[in-house]
Amino acid sequence: MPAKRNLKTYEEFTKQEAALVDAHTDPSNVVAYRNKIGSYREAGYYEGGPPEGVADDGRGTRAAKAKADKLFKKPHIKQEIEIRFAKEYEALKMSVEETVARVSKMAGADIMEYLVEVPTACPHCEEEMHLGIEYVFDVKRMKRDGYGSLLKDVMPTKYGTKLSFYPADNALRDLLKHHGVLDSNKKGGQVTNRFDTLIQIANGVKMP
Repeated sequence: MPAKRNLKTYEEFTKQEAALVDAHTDPSNVVAYRNKIGSYREAGYYEGGPPEGVADDGRGTRAAKAKADKLFKKPHIKQEIEIRFAKEYEALKMSVEETVARVSKMAGADIMEYLVEVPTACPHCEEEMHLGIEYVFDVKRMKRDGYGSLLKDVMPTKYGTKLSFYPADNALRDLLKHHGVLDSNKKGGQVTNRFDTLIQIANGVKMP
């Protein structure tokens, strides 16, 4: 895409602006990639918190999100991110065969394998008293095993960290439409015979 005139180039960004853009456009950064508040934190921008001993009511996080939104609306930052994502899109274009390989990997992925049991203790008891079990995802191991791209968002809440994941079938369906294997002009997205064959192959079905 053509660069807009009279905007700061990346070399002219402040250190924090550069760190913000780098974090937001780095696919290997599972907490900041395409995540505004995650990128804001990674770049070291200020996020207030409650005084010691006072429960967090979320005001600091809400204020940080508002500041992050303003930063991402700055024309020079917005332009740099758009340029990088345009390059990323070109680099990520897949052939049908590559898509089938991705389908195969995701079809065999079981994210429940990355669910870790953590015993919880009563914070008000002098003696350690286990109240039950909490479950957390081992995100680092997911990333190491090649499934970091499934993580969509990391959101802090008063109950802990909320993780959400991309539905792999939607992303792959869009790729197949792009390559003409899935007919998006028909109601419901009718598939071709070739698509049926590819999905069967991806799921390990031996074809005659």
